[in-house]
Amino acid sequence: MFKINLDYGRKEVKEGDLTNQELTAYYISTAVQMAFKDKGLSNSETRAYARVQRKLDEGMEDKADEIEIAEGDLEFIVDAFKKALCPPEIAKFYVIAEDEVKRAQEEIKNKQSKK
Repeated sequence: MFKINLDYGRKEVKEGDLTNQELTAYYISTAVQMAFKDKGLSNSETRAYARVQRKLDEGMEDKADEIEIAEGDLEFIVDAFKKALCPPEIAKFYVIAEDEVKRAQEEIKNKQSKK
């Protein structure tokens, strides 16, 4: 499972502020945009990211703490974070989302190795 309701350490959340789920989606979107800004997405990358976007949208709509993302789609997100240059002004929050992506990937690998 991939956690989307992450603790970004915000002291106060005011009405109208993005939810933690929305922030997670934003940081993933930022990573993808930065990683693929020059060449764009291939057909398979477009499909993987579209599936991720739909899962994130469902999670935000349901106010879910976690969502299920397929291993290949999660790998796409991991690659995006590896390739992306993080905008400095969001670094301390961006790494929280990146760490969760890596944790979820490790969880999948551990489950597969136990089979």
